[in-house]
Amino acid sequence: MRSRNVVLTTTLVAAAAIGSGCSRPDQKRCVSQDGTVVRDEECERIDRGSFGAVGAYAAYRWYYGGRGGHTPGALVSGGSYTPTPGKSYVPASSISRGGFGSSASHVGA
Repeated sequence: MRSRNVVLTTTLVAAAAIGSGCSRPDQKRCVSQDGTVVRDEECERIDRGSFGAVGAYAAYRWYYGGRGGHTPGALVSGGSYTPTPGKSYVPASSISRGGFGSSASHVGA
């Protein structure tokens, strides 16, 4: 009976965590002036102030949120070049997509 209570408690805690609105950070993507995704390293180099990146400043910048692909060559839309205050963003290249454990939407299906 004790193991059944432990399983039930664990399930309830997990369900509460999922339903509590724990938000994941939005993505930010490095884009060229025409909204085409480029490698994150281009914007990271500018963020670090690396030598040689000064001339690239106008060429690449972070694009926050929105829609569109995350791989180089994809186009973005619906986001902003300015981050929303209070929101957290991570480079799109660091967000895991697919694979085992990436979604609970098919559990029990």
